[in-house]
Amino acid sequence: QFASERITPRDLVSHRSGLPGHDFLWYGSHFSRKEAVERLAYLEPSADFRARYQYNNLMFVTAGYLLEQVSGQTWEAFVAERIFKPLGMTTSTFFPRDSRQTNDYALPYAEEDGVVNEIPFYDDWQITGPAGSISANLENMQHWLRFHLNQGKHGETQLVDAAQLAQTHLPQMVIPPGAAVPRGAYKEFAHWSYGMGWFVGSYKGHRMVQHGGTIDGFKAEVALLPDDQIAVAVFVNLNRSETPNAIAFSACDYLLGVEATDWNSRCRAEMQQVAEQIKQMEAIQKIVAVPDAPPSHPLESYVGEYEHPAYGKVAITRTGEGLQLTYNGVSSQLTHIHYDLFEWAVRRLLVQSHVAFTTNENGMIESLTFKVEPTVKPQVFTRVPDSTHSA
Repeated sequence: QFASERITPRDLVSHRSGLPGHDFLWYGSHFSRKEAVERLAYLEPSADFRARYQYNNLMFVTAGYLLEQVSGQTWEAFVAERIFKPLGMTTSTFFPRDSRQTNDYALPYAEEDGVVNEIPFYDDWQITGPAGSISANLENMQHWLRFHLNQGKHGETQLVDAAQLAQTHLPQMVIPPGAAVPRGAYKEFAHWSYGMGWFVGSYKGHRMVQHGGTIDGFKAEVALLPDDQIAVAVFVNLNRSETPNAIAFSACDYLLGVEATDWNSRCRAEMQQVAEQIKQMEAIQKIVAVPDAPPSHPLESYVGEYEHPAYGKVAITRTGEGLQLTYNGVSSQLTHIHYDLFEWAVRRLLVQSHVAFTTNENGMIESLTFKVEPTVKPQVFTRVPDSTHSA
């Protein structure tokens, strides 16, 4: 209630709401922006309001919804009219379906166990637009970057007041060391904070305004050195790759004329380190199973829909000799551990959670707990009445 009464647009776009990511609420979701905002009240915070930097895409969704309510336009229409058109970003789009109507678009790829394969396009999730949905080529992006370097001007036309644009490049929330990679991990980066939609700090003594982004099959890195009139943008069609960082920061070294850092080796080492951390995390989360401890009910009794007031519904279905959990179109087998405890893992999303079913006083399966957001306690999903068997 305290945060709801006091949160401002500046708070929304500087990641200081007190809420952790809760990314599974939007990933794969077909909630409207209005529905997403209404569900925020049921999400658990992990910090006090304005007390800690915590990246949260849902706050940008909320900012976009606020813009829609104030302007009377959809976020997409507003951006097309106020940004794309005046900047000449004529081929930029908002959804994968729009990109695929053109004759020149990138295909998404993912690497698993050293093998790179083409993967399906991520869905046209209307909810996520304000948090980062725009597809653009480098020709269009250079207009956006010049707009920032030229303090809100496009050519001789002042599109945004220079002082207001400069506000977005100023620190709003300090980022603790190690909270953002690679910022804070290396001596070349210093004094990192989050601005409004940008990471801001210094790189080798030069002011830097920077942001990256990733979604299934794609990753991007944009870096501005405003005082040096330098901008770098790197796009790759391979997610969970550090290639954009390696190229972007190497390009910054070259353009600044400073001693080059071997970013390629560093970023390779980072990727290997992340892979090892994932293995360690998987090992730590493994529970020693109690032997000879089968589920308390026939598997058919677990089948049905379970609902959380923020996250919506998960579905438990029979598949082969086991159970499967599906949430927002993401499905994976439930691996039985012991009694009514199972494990749900989706390796491509780096998601792993225990799923525990509970019964009521009549012995009926009535709910499940599922750790959708890793930084808070598991969320409770209550069985939807009349959804198949319960005993």
